Formats: sequence, structure tokens, C-alpha cells
Amino acid sequence: MLNNYYILKELANHLDKELSYFKISGCFSQEKDQLVISFSKDGNTKYLLFSCIRNNSSLLLRDNYSKAKQNTATLFQSLKEISVSKIFIDISDRLIYFKTENNLNLICSFASGKENFFITDNNIILESFKENSALKGTSLNNHFLFQPATIPESGTVKEYFKNKYIRFGKSYFKEISFRLKITLETVLNDTLKSNVDTEFLILLDRFCTPEFIIYTNQNDMIMSLTPLEYYENSYKKIQFENIIDLISEFYKRKQKQKFLTNTKNKKLTELESKLRKIDSKINNLTVRYNESLGSVKFMDYGNSILEHLNDIFPGQEFLEVYSGDSKTKIRLNTSASPSMNAQKYYQKYKRQKESISLLKTKIDKLKKEKQTISAEINKFNSMSDLKEIKKISKSLIKDKNPDETSKFRKFILNEDYQVWVGKDSKSNDLLTVKYTAPNDLWFHIRGTSGSHTVLKTGNKNANIDKHIIETAASICAYYSKARNAGTVPVAFCLKKFIKKRKGFKEGSVVMEREKVIFVKPKLPEGFDDIS
Repeated sequence: MLNNYYILKELANHLDKELSYFKISGCFSQEKDQLVISFSKDGNTKYLLFSCIRNNSSLLLRDNYSKAKQNTATLFQSLKEISVSKIFIDISDRLIYFKTENNLNLICSFASGKENFFITDNNIILESFKENSALKGTSLNNHFLFQPATIPESGTVKEYFKNKYIRFGKSYFKEISFRLKITLETVLNDTLKSNVDTEFLILLDRFCTPEFIIYTNQNDMIMSLTPLEYYENSYKKIQFENIIDLISEFYKRKQKQKFLTNTKNKKLTELESKLRKIDSKINNLTVRYNESLGSVKFMDYGNSILEHLNDIFPGQEFLEVYSGDSKTKIRLNTSASPSMNAQKYYQKYKRQKESISLLKTKIDKLKKEKQTISAEINKFNSMSDLKEIKKISKSLIKDKNPDETSKFRKFILNEDYQVWVGKDSKSNDLLTVKYTAPNDLWFHIRGTSGSHTVLKTGNKNANIDKHIIETAASICAYYSKARNAGTVPVAFCLKKFIKKRKGFKEGSVVMEREKVIFVKPKLPEGFDDIS
């Protein structure tokens, strides 16, 4: 932000030498909060670019400027052909005045929160670049209260600096503190006050023969009109020939820094989002893994039911069994026979036991992925090379085209089989036409609408277990309008027998050689939805 009074004063002096008695040849804007004024004299044209962005103002003088053919607003036509006679800074605030031959004042305001361009006559605002309807006709003094500073007789050095020397700014405050070997919280006394005043007078004397310096490091950048001992050892020092070159380079570097920061932040946001999702998956899988470790209890439940067949009566909800002083309650399905209840627990034991190895593999894989992403986050946090950042920016553009298969719900049944489900008509078509192999099994609910569902077999000669087919059919039924029904028919066939004929609307196909299976709509217990 261009807000140091003495930098602005030096800029006003330079502009006075460069633009005095130039005529205004045009005013226009083609970017939000940026005003461009062109000045001409003897066939020579110069462009003044004033960005009055809140807390990020700038004023740059250029020998050329490319004016856009479209989306350009022509402004302040009354200023055309008016000559500028004097350019100076207000003695009280950060206002640069362009005095014209007809005694108008054109003012660039750099005051914090009041960044704007005004045309005034006898201190009355005739027009303004921003908020024109609200400001037009009002007094400039109503917006800039030029009050003298109150100088404290006692207190801290910080309070003294802020009240008497506020125009100098923080970088010069640090320099004076460094030279006097004090801190901002040092309590003021008469001797110290005299030493502080002397140091600031030395600075003012140096400003009369300014040097044009940028001090920069990885995270910070300072403009100065004189060498500063405070920054000499820890910052890189760059010198320029004049104030225009200094300010131009400062803002060029600021733009690069902004690009770098924004790109890094986008990438970090993306990585941190991935990290949160991985943490959530690890937590969920760990809970299921721990539950699966206790799957032996389901085998015990099945054994206990078979041991007490004669003790179970129709409609009984629980079987209570004792081992020493401990009692276990085993829930029973009242509509099933005791032996069927036992078989249910045996099947549950088998499924959870089989999933332990798969869950452990997935957890380990996710933990490795988490380590990789954490390392990338650390890398980007410390990155400062612009070329590397540009590479990241290009990769971000590519990443805007995500993996198409992310549009499907995916269920891993075991190491051999996955079920993929479309989410809408468009993804149904994409799944069926592009992401289903000829020997994958294709499912659809009978008699109502639902998602295309595919059992990824991976092996055209696979002899698929009936339980796997039933599970895929149940998932298909769950993602249909029959989700809340009892038992429903689901048709299935090899994908090579699915035909999509010309003129069919999105999501519509014809099945050939289909079979029908009756299942209950449900998601499989103990299986992971990784969509």
C-alpha cells in the first residue's frame, strides 16, 4: 500500500517535474477502482494510473498504456484539454493535488479508507471517482479533518512516535528504536525525547537528498528514501534511480507476491481438504476394523443358538445365555427359525472376518497417502520460487478437470469385486457407455426408475458367488424409487447385452438375455461406500 507521507511527497515532487503544463487528453477506467489519466504535450503522451483500492492504493506514471477497445468507461470529459500548472502534497494529509490553469484541484487521496479521486473548486467536491452521488457538492473538509496532533508529555516511546511522528510510519519507527537501542514500550523521559527528536531530524535531512530503496525478504517488502540499519542484515537491498522506478518495481513485486500467495493458498486449501477427508475415512475404517476384530462373538452367538434350539419358542426376541456370572443377550429375528438365526450370525462372522485384511490394507494405504499429502503441505508452506509456483498454478488449472469416475458411488465388496452406481441420468449414461466392461454385470430395478448399477468383475471367466450378485442387486434397489419397499425384482445381465439405440434419451437402454432376482433394498452391512 502506498501510504507513507514522505514517499508520497517525493512522488508529488517528481510528478510536478514530469507533468507540469501537460494538458489532460483523456480520463477513463477499464478496471474496478482504477482511474487512468492521459497527459499530452508537444506530441508526447504520458499515463497516470491511480488505483484507489481500499488499503492497497498506488499511483504509477507510464510512457505508454494499452487502452482496451471494450469495457472502458470514459470519465470527467470536462477536464479534457485543461493544463496542469502545479503538483504538490497537502501539508496535513496524504492528498496529492494537481492544480489546473482554471484553478480547479484534482486530488488523489491515499488516506486509509478514503482512497478516491476528487475534482474540487474552492474546497467543494464537483465530482469524484467513487461514491460520486453521495460526495458531489459537499466540502472536502467534511471528509478530511485536519487536526493537529496532541504531543504526550509522558508515556511510552510508541505513544510519542504515533502522536508526533505518525507520518514516518512503522519502518522508520523501527529504525529509530534500533539506533537508540530502545523498544516501543520504553518509558519516555526528557533525555530520550530529545534523542528521538534528533534522530527524526536526521531522517528529514536525509529525505532532502533521497535514495530510492526496497528492502525485501521472503515475507516482507519495505520502501525507503534512505538506508535503514534495522533491515541491512536480514533483508535484500535493491536501489533505484528515481521514485517512479521504485514504486513501479514495488508494485510489480507485490503483484508477484500476491499471485504466489493466492496460488499457494489454493493448493494448500485443496491439500488440506484431501487431508480432512482421509482423516475421516481412516477414523471410520478404524472403527469398523475394531468392530471386525470382535467378529468371533457372532460365531459364538450362532453356536449358542444351536445349543439352545429346544429352548427357543416362536416370536422370542432374545436368547439369554450364561457363562459363569456373566449374561449375554442374543437378538433373534422373530420371523426366522432358530437355525436360520444361527446361520445369519455365522454369515455375519464370515463377512466381518474376511473384511479385516481388506480394512487393514485400506487403512495402511490411506495413512501413506496422508504422509505424502502432509509432506506436500510442508513443501508448499516453505515455497517461494516463482517458477515453481507457476507450475503449481498450471497444475491447478488441469485439476479443474477431475476424475470422471468420481461421479459414481463406489462400493468395495472384496479384493475382486466393486459395485459402481450412477447418480443421475448423465452419470448413468457415462457409467454404462464408457466405464463398464463387456463382461461386467449390469443391474436395474424392474418396474420403476433407478440408478444404473454395475458389478465390476475384472475377469470375464469369473464364477460369481450368488451372495455377491445379491449384494449388487440390493444396492441397485436401494438407489431406486423402491428403496423403502420390501422385496423387489432387479434385472441383470452382462453389459455386452445392453443396447443403447439411436434417439434414446439420456439414461435409457434396452436389456437382452436378462435374469431377475428378488432382493430387499439395502446397503451391505460392513461395506465401505468410497464415493
